[in-house]
Amino acid sequence: MFFRSPMYRTAISIASRGIGINNLRVGDIESIAFSLPPLAEQKRIVAKVDELLALCDQLEQAKKHLVGGAKKA
Repeated sequence: MFFRSPMYRTAISIASRGIGINNLRVGDIESIAFSLPPLAEQKRIVAKVDELLALCDQLEQAKKHLVGGAKKA
């Protein structure tokens, strides 16, 4: 999502050089600052995503079970 943000696009636009096809150097990209949530918040986000993915897996299995049962009937 960061790469779609106006802040990122503006930074890339400022750093790019060239006519027609813009070029970026590695150093240009490395110099772009962006913020990350604190480590504790990152861990909380990962835990929630893991929880939701597990729920998705359970729902997918339930769907397969229901569809399989409906085909037998």
